[in-house]
Amino acid sequence: MKHFAPSRVRFSERPHFESSEIDRICADELRKEGLYPNSPEAIRIDRFVEKRFGVVPQYENLPDGVLGFTKFTKKGVVAIVIAAALDARRAKWPSAG
Repeated sequence: MKHFAPSRVRFSERPHFESSEIDRICADELRKEGLYPNSPEAIRIDRFVEKRFGVVPQYENLPDGVLGFTKFTKKGVVAIVIAAALDARRAKWPSAG
């Protein structure tokens, strides 16, 4: 991980991860929760979020360009909100009416 000094922002540093670092971190966390597949297949990210952070992801209509966000308190993650457009279940099975 590298740190960059951003210009014109509130934070003194901006972390930067290489793609390989992100892949390793994700694989390690999935293994910890027993959700890393033995062969390539889709991963139920919603199940990972539930097991890892103890919250059920919420799907909401978000502004264009916003894919999601996480709400934190001093105790940690309290909510993970994902753009409704990314909910594969809704894309496959649209609601009636």
